[in-house]
Amino acid sequence: MSYPQVKEQTGIALDQGLTPLEIREAIYQTASYAGYQKAINAMAYADEMFAERGIEIPLESQATVTDEDRYEKGLEAQRAIFGPDFAAITEDMSESMKRRVSYVSEFSFGDFMTRTGLDEAERELIVLCVIASLGGADSQLSGHAAGSLAAGNTGDELLAAVLLCMPYNGFPRGLNAYATVNDAILQAEQNG
Repeated sequence: MSYPQVKEQTGIALDQGLTPLEIREAIYQTASYAGYQKAINAMAYADEMFAERGIEIPLESQATVTDEDRYEKGLEAQRAIFGPDFAAITEDMSESMKRRVSYVSEFSFGDFMTRTGLDEAERELIVLCVIASLGGADSQLSGHAAGSLAAGNTGDELLAAVLLCMPYNGFPRGLNAYATVNDAILQAEQNG
């Protein structure tokens, strides 16, 4: 989706009953997956639509963490979705690997997943759609499909979301994403 389309889609979302806060949080949720600069650019176009509709910005912050607790809160959010042993830092890891693991916990989960305004299932569904748009991130897509199921989304909801993204992402990329998500759903069903 190009950035001017974000403005148009923001207007459509408002017309469908989404709140400015929900729209902003959806865009913010994309930051650590699509890239921070892309989220900033998208937010600028959403803000243009908000201004045209007379919506005052800035909106109230939904942040729930501080610099001091973002790692702990992020790790807690990760483990709530992916299990109690997820993102464990062990002594045998290199310092670089330890930093990578903690950075994902701090940034992707501490700074974003812990925010209010959207629930965990909504945030995971957004993440799934963003990763599906990237292509070539099958292991992350599979992992977040499992995480999205654990957060409360159904397999049908995941597949419907991937289908809705296909015209925007292109059908080859969309079909690959669909197959990866479907495999993750089948695996989750087998694991009970």
